Amino acid sequence: MPRDYRLLIILFIALTMSLQHQIESAKSGTGGLYYTPGGGGYAFNAAYLSAITQVLDEPFCIPNAVVPDDWAVSFCMLHLQVVPQDTRDGVGRERFHQYSPEQVYYWPNDTDVLDRQNWHSDHVGIGWKNGSECCAADSVTFHYVHDMALVEAYLYNT
Repeated sequence: MPRDYRLLIILFIALTMSLQHQIESAKSGTGGLYYTPGGGGYAFNAAYLSAITQVLDEPFCIPNAVVPDDWAVSFCMLHLQVVPQDTRDGVGRERFHQYSPEQVYYWPNDTDVLDRQNWHSDHVGIGWKNGSECCAADSVTFHYVHDMALVEAYLYNT
């Protein structure tokens, strides 16, 4: 095997081990990953934005790894002891949604099903709700919304 390939394999193994450590240390008490979902967009304050832009290229932010951006941002900020906050309302309804309004309202919440291709099932056990209990009245973002007229109709009954 050529020497260059050996070096690439060693670097890949080191990166994989580092990434596995980052993921393991970012797990919540429920065994799931502890991160801020970003599919529907982000809401950063000025201090957070300043902190993240100063460290994005640091090794602990895994800048060269191919991982979802929301994982990378959260892992990076966890290294700075900035932990995601629970943004649900007082009765546990989400404000930042990883799905469209239709999906969070109509998809079944089958706690016996774990579908690795479906983020919905990743939230079983952390109090995630759907149906009429899915969404806070002051929801901020939804993912997979392709027509803003739908969002305006949902929010403003137009």
